[in-house]
Amino acid sequence: AVIEWGKDRQLSVTSQKGGVLVSMNTSLMEGRESLMKDWRYAYADKYVAEHGAEGIATHASMAELMKRISIREDNPVVPDIPGTRATVWTSTYDLMDRTIVIRYWEDRYKEHRLSF
Repeated sequence: AVIEWGKDRQLSVTSQKGGVLVSMNTSLMEGRESLMKDWRYAYADKYVAEHGAEGIATHASMAELMKRISIREDNPVVPDIPGTRATVWTSTYDLMDRTIVIRYWEDRYKEHRLSF
């Protein structure tokens, strides 16, 4: 689930049945139409639909999706967006395994695993 604090100062909870919930910089509470305007969300949404939750059920498989939607000059999927391209890090979470993996792009995408 994703918990967000809204402009109206109310909490909003978005939950997903199954193993995957895509969350980006755009608030989930703003609805699907708003989310689909972000090319990264649209790409991730389509990727999850094509691969199924089982197809991206590990930190490694989720990292492959994250590589495709990261704002980097070396990413061929990125549309031509003027300005700075600077995804600094990505993180994936496995709530069943109770692990978080952080990957820093300048660290050659090396996995830093944390348990909670």
